[in-house]
Amino acid sequence: ISGTPATSALGVYSYTITVTDSATPTAQTASKSFSGSIAPRPTALTLSCTTTSGPTLVGAAYSATCTATGGTPPYNWSITGGALPGGLTLSATTGSSVTIGGTPTASGPYNYTVSVRDTTTPTARTANSGPFSGAVLQPSTLSVTCTPATGPTAIGAPYSVACTASGGTLPYGWSVGGTLPTGLSLSATTGASVTISGTPTVAGNYSYTIKVADSGAPAPQTASQPY
Repeated sequence: ISGTPATSALGVYSYTITVTDSATPTAQTASKSFSGSIAPRPTALTLSCTTTSGPTLVGAAYSATCTATGGTPPYNWSITGGALPGGLTLSATTGSSVTIGGTPTASGPYNYTVSVRDTTTPTARTANSGPFSGAVLQPSTLSVTCTPATGPTAIGAPYSVACTASGGTLPYGWSVGGTLPTGLSLSATTGASVTISGTPTVAGNYSYTIKVADSGAPAPQTASQPY
């Protein structure tokens, strides 16, 4: 009994195959029953990832979500054609979507492919995303530039300084070491640049430092400007 079920055959079925011999005076019979359901032909298996680029910097968190559609669930996931950079992992081996994420721990080239296989029978289908290839690099040195490099000088005189960070691993975090003169404040604790501004209200000596830290892992870089 062979062939390819037609669209008109979709749905539940039940039938019996019977064989009769030629014994006399009474023929013998034997039978085998079959039942089940004809399902629609699976659609093509497809795979899409939220980013088509891989990680770029040591210490910079990376994440890509890949989702499978079509075919015949359940799906099975794997990394083929290479290996993930050190520090990155595949979140699961089953499910409709997975995440490749982590923080690269070592520099160097990489090449890998995200693969998903369905459970279509008799032949499972496979879809790939990638290859993801490139190199994980060490981040450049974090630095901070503040203009002007001098602090406030007189009560009642408006004062403002702009500090900008560059290099390292985004995002940046800002803080003040010591105490700002009364009347001055730091504009923000995150971002590529901040300002320290205000109008001094109390006379006296001061000593403070504008500090910035990047998000490098496991050890962030820091840079500072003293006043």
